[in-house]
Amino acid sequence: MLSIVESKCNKPTLLLHTFRYTQDKILNTSVYWKCENRSCPARAIQYGSSPPSMKKSHNHDEKLCN
Repeated sequence: MLSIVESKCNKPTLLLHTFRYTQDKILNTSVYWKCENRSCPARAIQYGSSPPSMKKSHNHDEKLCN
């Protein structure tokens, strides 16, 4: 499952599999995402319009998206 929704604070949130990511930064056409769990090192990068790819793994169990 992959979708981008708006958070309660009107910020983009990536829903990828069963994890949530917040937008970290945008450089040129690349979007960098980080796990919403602040103690987790997981990251994903989205190049242009292609699907995001994982760059670092999660250090916690899956969290089902509501």
